[in-house]
Amino acid sequence: RPMPRLPTVSPLDRATRDAGAAALQPCVASLHGLYAAAKVAHWNVRGVNFGPLHDLCGEVADAAAKHEDAIAELIPQMGALVEPPGEMPEVDGAPDGVALCSSLADILRETIHVLSDASDKANDLGDLDTVQVLSEATIALKKLGWRVLAHVPETEDEADEDAPESSPPPFAPKGKAP
Repeated sequence: RPMPRLPTVSPLDRATRDAGAAALQPCVASLHGLYAAAKVAHWNVRGVNFGPLHDLCGEVADAAAKHEDAIAELIPQMGALVEPPGEMPEVDGAPDGVALCSSLADILRETIHVLSDASDKANDLGDLDTVQVLSEATIALKKLGWRVLAHVPETEDEADEDAPESSPPPFAPKGKAP
């Protein structure tokens, strides 16, 4: 369906703006879902690590909201309207810290994938401002994902036998191993 057009001061041509706005819509939906899931985990976590996990889930929710807003505001700047988010992901598992963190890590992983795809598209379109905003969000979420996964014990089935022993965890910031 055609996107409604809003007035804009963007120097990008119409086709580039339309493609960029379309690429950002799934980012807004994914970040909105991450926010909702992190708040559910924040409210429901129980157990011996309640305090740190409650705070960490709150940090994930705050980061998701911050980056959702920044990315959503790019869409009208491109002359399009932000679409309402679709279905929200559910946080699986009992309210113990490990189950909630495992579920939240899965949602973080998916959100990072959506943001990375949009960043690649923005880069292909030559929209480096959008690439920067998406990169900032991805970096922040990777760091939080790394912290969330620190609360999930690795099982033998999940271990990557082909990876070198010194490889960083999947959410480690580039160039930094724990």
